[in-house]
Amino acid sequence: MYHCHWIALILSVVAARVAAVKIGIVGGGIGGASTALYIRRLFGDDADIELFEMGRLGGRLAVEELDGHRYEAGGSVIHTKNRCMMELIESLGLQTKPAMGGTFGLWNGRELVFTSSAWSAITSAKLLWRYGSDVFRLRRLLSATLAKFDGIYSLLDSGAAYDTVEDLIMAMDPSLVKLTGLPLSQYLKLSGFQEGFISELVTAVTLNNYGQRPDRLHALVGLVGLAGAGDELTSVLGGNYQVVERAVQQSGATLRSERVLAVEFTGESFLVTTGWAAEPDSRQTRSYDIVVVAAPQTEDQPSRVEWLGLPAPLQFPGTYHQLSVTFVEAQAMEMSALAARNVANMAYTRWYNRSPPDLRKIEHTEL
Repeated sequence: MYHCHWIALILSVVAARVAAVKIGIVGGGIGGASTALYIRRLFGDDADIELFEMGRLGGRLAVEELDGHRYEAGGSVIHTKNRCMMELIESLGLQTKPAMGGTFGLWNGRELVFTSSAWSAITSAKLLWRYGSDVFRLRRLLSATLAKFDGIYSLLDSGAAYDTVEDLIMAMDPSLVKLTGLPLSQYLKLSGFQEGFISELVTAVTLNNYGQRPDRLHALVGLVGLAGAGDELTSVLGGNYQVVERAVQQSGATLRSERVLAVEFTGESFLVTTGWAAEPDSRQTRSYDIVVVAAPQTEDQPSRVEWLGLPAPLQFPGTYHQLSVTFVEAQAMEMSALAARNVANMAYTRWYNRSPPDLRKIEHTEL
C-alpha cells in the first residue's frame, strides 16, 4: 500500500442546499473510508453519510493474530513519499513504525541463489557481484518514477480534478501513461536490464507484492511494486487497518452491513437497493443525492452492482488477482550465533513454468 490506493466513482455533485446532502458510499475499504472522512471535512454537518459494507471494514487492510502477536495480512507497507496516506495517518492521530526489515533469500525451486546479510554493506557487495550495476540502476529508475508521482500533489492542492485515471496519470507525466502499455519485464529489458536480474530479484518482488510475474504486470504498476521493496517504508503501529476504522469513526457515517444490489439514477437522485438477490423480501431502497462507489466492479466480482438509468453503460475492464497469505508457526532450531546469521528471515520463491503447490492438499502436521 505504497501509493494512493483508492479510485471512487462520483456519480453526482449537488449544488448548495438548505437541507443536508444525503450521500451513500459503497465499500468499506480504504477508498470508501477515506471518502467518507473527506466528505465530512468538506460538508461539515451539512452531510448525512451512510456507508455500505457487507463484510468487515478494512478491505485489503487486515491483520491476523497468532500467539498474541498481530501480523499484517493485506497491504502491509506504506511508502513515506505517499503524502496522501502519510497526512491521513497523522490527521487520524495514529503512529507509524519502520517497516519490518531483516534478511532474505531467493529460492529458484531447487536452491537458494541469493541470500542477503544482516550488514547492508555486505548485501550491497553480494548484489553487485551477482547482478552487476542493475540494482543501482533500478534504484535510480525508481527514484525518477517517484519524482514524477510527486507532481500529483501540487495538482491536487490547486483543486484539479480528472474524469479518468488516464487523464490523472497524464497530468503527472505523459511518460507514465506509456508505461501502462508495456509489461514490466519487457520495459526493463528495453531499458538494458539483464535477464537474470529480472527473472530472479525483480520476479521475487512482484510475486511477493502482487502474486504475479513481471510479464503479467504493466510497467507502471510493476515499478510502483518495486518501490515497495525499498528502504523508505513504514506502517501503522498496531496495524494498517486502523486507518479505515478510525476514518469511518471520525466521519460520523452510519455503517450499514448490507449488500448493494443496484444503483439507479432517476434524473434527480440515486436509488440504492440493498438486500440479497435470492431473498426478494430482504430488499430495501433508499434515495441519495450523491453515490460514491469504492468497491471492485469488474466482471469477475460476484458482488458487483447493477447500474440502472445511466445515460451510457459503465465499463469496468480487467479482473482482480486474488492473493493468499499463509502464516506458519514453528519453533526455531537451536544453532550457533554464526550459523543463525546465514539463515534468511524470509525466502522468496520463483516458480518456473510449473504451478505452485496447492496448499489445500498439503496435510496439516503439528509443528
